[in-house]
Amino acid sequence: PFTGWGLRNFTPLYLDHTHTYLGHPHNIFLMFTAEIGIPATLLLCGLVGWILARAVILLRQDLPPVPRTDLGDRLILLAYVLAFGNCILFNCFDVTALDVRVNAMGWLLLSAIAGVVTQTPWARIKEH
Repeated sequence: PFTGWGLRNFTPLYLDHTHTYLGHPHNIFLMFTAEIGIPATLLLCGLVGWILARAVILLRQDLPPVPRTDLGDRLILLAYVLAFGNCILFNCFDVTALDVRVNAMGWLLLSAIAGVVTQTPWARIKEH
């Protein structure tokens, strides 16, 4: 249904409808849509997308003449964005978010990116 079937219910539902045991879904977006519903999936994807979009805008802006440390900070942000993007891409083909270690790493990367983009004033991002 539109609001989902509840967390961790994808496997029993799949077994009921196909009579085949799958174990877990191999696409995080399919899993979220089935378990928490379309609106919550769109909200979660929108929040993550907004954080990543602000990070990309911050990375793409022209650098004014600044100390060399700002360039190092941008490289670290780029590494975080690439690592988190890699986690998202990998979860499109196998849901590793069910593994606590990988899930924690993804949330830590996203929180680090969110911390950088929310601490950077939006006016500074727009003026360059």
